[in-house]
Amino acid sequence: LRIQDDVVLDDRNDLTLSSSLRVSDSVVVNAFGTRDLLRDAMVIAGASAVIDYDCVTLYPTVTREFTRDRDFAPDTRIGMTIGLKGLSN
Repeated sequence: LRIQDDVVLDDRNDLTLSSSLRVSDSVVVNAFGTRDLLRDAMVIAGASAVIDYDCVTLYPTVTREFTRDRDFAPDTRIGMTIGLKGLSN
């Protein structure tokens, strides 16, 4: 839990919550969200996971940005990073 004054955008006070849960020995699930308290609106929310296998680690993510402005529209991103073990050593 973190409440933060935005140094760039003076008219925002953000509340950020994040959580992590180990589902099994090889899976960890994470979630987070940030809310603008002055405007009573979500800024960003997302979830990710770390799935660890013997030869590969998977990092799926989904993020939703709610910010709307003349240059930005709300956006949802889905991603997957794959880490191959043994290639970086």
